[in-house]
Amino acid sequence: MKQVFFHATIGPIIEDVPAPVCLDYGVLVQVQYSLISSGTETRAGGMVETNEGTAAQIAKNVGLATKVAKKVVNDGVKKTIDVINMVRNRMEPVGYSAAGAVIEVGKFVQDISVGDRVVCGGMGFANHAEIIYTPRNLLCKLPDTLSSREACFTTVASVALQGVRQTRVMFGENVAVIGLGLIGLLAVQILKAAGARVIGFDLVQKRVDLAKALGADQAFNLADADPVAETQHFTEHIGADCVMLTAQTSSTDPINIAVELARVRGRVVVVGSSGLHIDQVNSFFGKEVEIIASHAYGPGRYDVQYEQKGVDYPVGYVRWTLNRNMQEFVRLIDEKKVDVNPLIDHEYPVEKVADAYANFLGKQERPIGIVLKYSEVMENKLKRTYQVTAVKGKKGTLNGAIIGCGQWSLMHHVPNLIAAKDVHLKAVMGQTGIKIKQTAAKYKIDCYTTDYGDILRDPAIDFVIIASRNNVHYKIAKEAIKAGKHVLLEKPMAMTREEMEDLAETVEKGNVHFGVGFNRRYSPFARKIKDELRKEDGPVMIFYRVNGGPHAKGHWSQDPVEGGGLIIGECCHYFDFFNYMVGKDIADVKVTSIPIDGKAVFSNHDNFVVTIKYKDNSAASVFYSSLGASDLEKEYVEVHYNHNVSVISDYKKLQFFGKRQDKLVIEQDKGMKSELEEFIKLLRGEKSEFISLEDSVKATNLCFDVIDLIQQEKHY
Repeated sequence: MKQVFFHATIGPIIEDVPAPVCLDYGVLVQVQYSLISSGTETRAGGMVETNEGTAAQIAKNVGLATKVAKKVVNDGVKKTIDVINMVRNRMEPVGYSAAGAVIEVGKFVQDISVGDRVVCGGMGFANHAEIIYTPRNLLCKLPDTLSSREACFTTVASVALQGVRQTRVMFGENVAVIGLGLIGLLAVQILKAAGARVIGFDLVQKRVDLAKALGADQAFNLADADPVAETQHFTEHIGADCVMLTAQTSSTDPINIAVELARVRGRVVVVGSSGLHIDQVNSFFGKEVEIIASHAYGPGRYDVQYEQKGVDYPVGYVRWTLNRNMQEFVRLIDEKKVDVNPLIDHEYPVEKVADAYANFLGKQERPIGIVLKYSEVMENKLKRTYQVTAVKGKKGTLNGAIIGCGQWSLMHHVPNLIAAKDVHLKAVMGQTGIKIKQTAAKYKIDCYTTDYGDILRDPAIDFVIIASRNNVHYKIAKEAIKAGKHVLLEKPMAMTREEMEDLAETVEKGNVHFGVGFNRRYSPFARKIKDELRKEDGPVMIFYRVNGGPHAKGHWSQDPVEGGGLIIGECCHYFDFFNYMVGKDIADVKVTSIPIDGKAVFSNHDNFVVTIKYKDNSAASVFYSSLGASDLEKEYVEVHYNHNVSVISDYKKLQFFGKRQDKLVIEQDKGMKSELEEFIKLLRGEKSEFISLEDSVKATNLCFDVIDLIQQEKHY
């Protein structure tokens, strides 16, 4: 299918990419029209109009330069350059307001059917693309009387509608609108439909004239008129009951004009991006002006549970969500109370998208609205697997595939597989079509797909590396094993104990090799320490400190369904490290955690101490904190044994104290490459140290034990 992207160095381009897969909580839509929002999309797509090179931009940006320097220290020059090149060549999807027809429905969507015409919203979902996946709460049905060309304005218009709701306007009140671009002109019409008297201001005469034509009671060019005098005259010297600020500018002039236009105890609603420094302090305080921010297109925006999981807000508590705003705007257009047709300056077929963007990039007077039209022919639009080459590996070559092509895979699994001897990376799968297409082109991979089922159905593929989101590890791994594929599964092994046990049983019944990617045990430092432990008798004491850093509230890794939290998603590494070093059965586990306080601690999986006692009297403790400083190394390990101590500092430095006293410093190596090498040896029937199913289960089961103990823990 065709999709529009903004290339970091080239600009807007159109690419043929695999169609998305329909997920459970949404639908697939064949797009008929989409709307270009010149302001939002140019910012979100990174469309910076500059001729400066990357080095010059870094030099001028102190914060960015600091991040680059830190990256060099932590990951080395080569990996840092790879990341910079990745950023320079990134292609971001653009678009967030589209309309079309439903062609596939997710299993948890009950009120939408194939064939329904809908309007879709959301950056990252309602892209400028022939086929889009949109979650249920980011779309609404269209009446037969409304064209998709008009309906594609709905998401952008919902931004204006939410702004109008924030004004709390009452019938007959006077509202001034500063900025008569797309949002401003839509706001003018919505305000009139709500019974307000509207006066508008802009610096472009065409927009001023259009505001009048669309129902504004009065409108003026700021270059020719005194906005304060005109507003005073318009309101009979009362002042505006409310001012809507819909100008997109870094200038502070609009906010100061807004304060001057407002009446005593009036309201100023800020929609979009504008400078907010108030010079008119006396007017602001003297009038007791209330300044209100309007956020996107209504309650629910950026709430993952609402947007992506279909969890609606009860109408009795949240009357106007983003979805109900979308529905209401559709009604306004259908009842002819708002007219979007005069806002369309140009219409282009999607194939001419570069010409469409050329209308506003680098131009002072930009068009108001540009729509893209899409072909209704379905041929090849739902194609999800693209065969690039048909390279036949040498006899004895193992064919592999990667399912889940995120940042981790791109930094580790892909290059490691490409470099592996007598191994051929045959396919990559990811949810983002452009990313896997670029990856396939860069590394000359045979095929790329958004459907992992096509990989599992390919008899030529011997093994898969599964690096998808945590919540689908169990499902994909089980299907892969049943398909006869050997599996290297990134952690976690499963999200529940029941899933873990079922997957283990599936492995035992299948004629395949399987292991979880607990890579720390393969690091050169871990192996050297293990060699020392083999020479000694007696118990081992291990202290593992993790400076995890703050974790963003709402991040997918913290989601109990999708990520499972940091114990199952990260600390499994450290538990496996202990099990590998000690090599004995566990006798007892104790946990102390810091409870959620809503200020610095947002999860009881973020700050804890776990102490494990083994049956040989060895003990290991992991100290995990999100409260530490960012300039402290992340991982620090001490292994004490028979009057010796081995110390690992962030897997970059290893020191021995006691009988053996030396130091080893290397570029950070947490064992990912060695892990793959041991997996490949196992598949070839060679002697291998690849993790066993028993050890994979042992570390995973320990995670569930720790989680259970935290839930039972009492805090006094």
